[in-house]
Amino acid sequence: MTTFHPLRFAAHLTGWMVALIILSLASVLIQPGSASLTEWISWFRTGEPESLGLIWTEFRLPRLIAAGMTGGALAVSGLILQLMLRNPLAEPYILGISSGASLGAILPLLLGVHLYFIQAGGAFLGAVIVSAVVFRIGYRFGVLDTGRLLLGGVMMSALLSAVIFLALHLTGDSLRIAITWLMGNLSLSDPQLVWPLFPVILFLLAVLIRYAWSFNLLLTGEAVARQSGVPVERLKRVAYLCVSAMTGLCVATSGIIGFTGLVVPHILRIFYGNDHRYLIPVSFLAGAIFLILSDWIARSLLYPSELPVGAITALIGAPYFIYLLIKKT
Repeated sequence: MTTFHPLRFAAHLTGWMVALIILSLASVLIQPGSASLTEWISWFRTGEPESLGLIWTEFRLPRLIAAGMTGGALAVSGLILQLMLRNPLAEPYILGISSGASLGAILPLLLGVHLYFIQAGGAFLGAVIVSAVVFRIGYRFGVLDTGRLLLGGVMMSALLSAVIFLALHLTGDSLRIAITWLMGNLSLSDPQLVWPLFPVILFLLAVLIRYAWSFNLLLTGEAVARQSGVPVERLKRVAYLCVSAMTGLCVATSGIIGFTGLVVPHILRIFYGNDHRYLIPVSFLAGAIFLILSDWIARSLLYPSELPVGAITALIGAPYFIYLLIKKT
């Protein structure tokens, strides 16, 4: 297990945060069809023109926060699922958890209920229910078969995506809305939806960081972890609830965005090993960077058209998933 001196790790965290700040500013200030850099600097200094202030507070900043929180939460969720299932291919999207959350978030909208806390609650319940179903599929003779689990997750994801598309079609919602939910889209990030996301995601992150050393002990096996005083069953419940809540909140805000939780933890393990004291906070920052960059590409690549951000993450993550699958088999 890789060990860093506290000052060295603090320097790493500072580097990640600086990179996140620089990328965030660049993604907001530099894009096709936007105000020039000089105009943005003038607005930051003088507050003029007021139209830029409106663009910043109503569109750019909420979208930036949604991308950062969603990317970070999905990366950490993937990291925790890979640990709990002892499978490098586990991730909310692949296991169908994101699709369950999406269906749970959409149902209140189809019934005419547009309150965010109900939408987020529906997404959380959808994530929990689908998690339970997928895990039931994965267990065979009392033993968790990760192959069955992954296959069940992929099938649930496909089934629920079809149900979502059909439900939106039957209620008269447009194809664009369906794509927003099935492929992820940060362009509709309402400030009223984004600001509640910020403190809740950070709270869930803090809970997982608190259990980081217990996660490390779990790597040695459940029996050894129990002998070391780790309440394994409670740890699992806390972990799965945090993952379900994070996934549900992200989907309720941005739709389904896949593969962030697969790619980011794998790359970071190369540099940080398996110590979750380092991996959890760094995964959050790196996941935020990954999704902000993906969203920047989605906005700019075919301007004035905009690609779903989930399409960009899939273009990066799907080949990596195939590589890992071939390597594993």
